[in-house]
Amino acid sequence: MHGRHFTFKSVVGDAAITLVSPSVTGISVDNEHPYGVQGAWLQMLLLDNLAEDIATSLEVLNNADEVFIVVH
Repeated sequence: MHGRHFTFKSVVGDAAITLVSPSVTGISVDNEHPYGVQGAWLQMLLLDNLAEDIATSLEVLNNADEVFIVVH
């Protein structure tokens, strides 16, 4: 939420999804239009409440004792 973004890029094509905060410059999304598409690129506006929910959900990753990996 500090003027940064995070992009998920497809390894098999040109598709990408970018999560952006309102403070990122040059974005094509805003409060009225939280999703924007340019070709195969989707921008999603990440508002404070959703960012807080994501941070809370991922808090467990900050404690290595609670993280485990299952290998099949």
